[in-house]
Amino acid sequence: MIDFLDRGGEPGFQGKNRPEVEKTVAVEQPNRPPLFFSRYRQRLPGLGLIEPTQLSDQIMVSVELVGRTATDMFRDLKHVSRPPIRTGALGLYDLRESWAADVREPFDNLNMFLPFSVFDEYADLHGSRFTAFDHRVEDDNNDATMLHLALAMAPALERPQEVNSLFLNHCFLAVSEHLAGTYGVFSRRLNQSRAGLNAKQQRLAIDYIETSLHIDMSLADIAQACEMSVTGLNRAFRTTMGISVHQWVIRRRVERAKRLLATTGEPITNIALACGFFDQSHLTRVFKRQVGLTPHFWRQQRTQ
Repeated sequence: MIDFLDRGGEPGFQGKNRPEVEKTVAVEQPNRPPLFFSRYRQRLPGLGLIEPTQLSDQIMVSVELVGRTATDMFRDLKHVSRPPIRTGALGLYDLRESWAADVREPFDNLNMFLPFSVFDEYADLHGSRFTAFDHRVEDDNNDATMLHLALAMAPALERPQEVNSLFLNHCFLAVSEHLAGTYGVFSRRLNQSRAGLNAKQQRLAIDYIETSLHIDMSLADIAQACEMSVTGLNRAFRTTMGISVHQWVIRRRVERAKRLLATTGEPITNIALACGFFDQSHLTRVFKRQVGLTPHFWRQQRTQ
C-alpha cells in the first residue's frame, strides 16, 4: 500500500526552518519497516539552517534536481563544505549521525530512505559482508543513473494512487543495487552467482501473482509466498523468466484485461479494478503502451 504521510516521526525536518514543499510516500512491507520516498523543494532563498529528522540505521539517498553553489553542512556538529551542486548530484547521508545544512539558495531534491539491512541482504546474497560506502559528501558526486531512477519515481508523489507498490519496490531495489555495486565496500569480493528460481519457487511465485492481480501486491508479499528474501526473489525471477517481477505482473494484468474485454460485456471501469488498476484511465494508459490501442478500440476490433 502507498500512502501520503502526515504523521510525526517520519522523514522530514526538525526545527522551525522547513522547506515550502515536503511530500513523502510510504511503501508498506509485510513484517518489515516501510520504505520512504520524499521530495523537498524551496523556491525562495535564505531558508537557513535545516536539520533532517534522525532515523537510526537508515541512509538518506538525496538526488539534486537543480544546481546551487557550495553549501555549509554539519555532520555531528563538525563543519563539512559540500562543493557546488550540479543537477544529478548524489548525497548519501548516514542517519545514524546528525546532519544539518545552512541552505541559502532555492533547492529541489528527491530522497529515498533505505535501511542498512538492505545492503546486508545484498552482501549476504553475494557471499560477502557490507562494511561501508565509499562516498563523501565533500566530493563532487554526480550520478546519472540515480537521477534517472529518481525521476522515474517522482510521479508517485503527485499521483500515489496510480503507482503500485510493486513498481516502487523495484525502484528501491534498483537504487540499492546501484549504490551497493557503485559505492559499496565489502569484506571480500562479491560472488556474482546468478541462480534462478527452482521449480517450487517459480510455481509459488506465479500462483501468488495470478491470484493477486486485482490487489496492490508488493515484492515482499511475493517473496513471503516463495519463502525468499526480496533481493533474492528479484534477482532469481529475472534470471529465470527473463524480465522483472513488475514487468511480469503488468503483462499478466493486461492479458487478464484483454480476456475480460473479449469475453464479457463488463464496463471497462470494472475491468480495470478487477485487473489491479486504479481506474479506467490508469488501465487505458498502460494498455495502450503495451498493446498499441486503448481498451475501447481493442474491444471494438474484436467484435467487428
